[in-house]
Amino acid sequence: MRLLADNRSTPRTPAFWPLRITDKTYRSATGRVLNASLRGLLFQTTQSFSPGDSVEMEIQVGPGCTLRCVAHIARRHPTQPGAYAYGAEFDYFHDDGYTLLYTILRDLLKEDPHFGPYHVPTK
Repeated sequence: MRLLADNRSTPRTPAFWPLRITDKTYRSATGRVLNASLRGLLFQTTQSFSPGDSVEMEIQVGPGCTLRCVAHIARRHPTQPGAYAYGAEFDYFHDDGYTLLYTILRDLLKEDPHFGPYHVPTK
């Protein structure tokens, strides 16, 4: 079996973080991040969103450490009855969120070099 090449400009790293998602109508849901990169993430939730929706995310990346950002839904895939996986692209990070995410992803890659090397794109 042949694996397809990943053409992403930044690699995805497996990450299993809880998150809260809020849309522009203040509808809120919880979910779980499945993988992340500096440009976006894949997450799963039971709430229905549509491609193009802008969402506010609070991602619990560690004990007492929350990353806040705004992203838009790029893709939606049903995963099981009543649940969806979403590809989201980051639009904006609150505070030092970009630096925090970079540091966490870099540290995860040190633990599992199978997913490296990690190159930081220029903003």
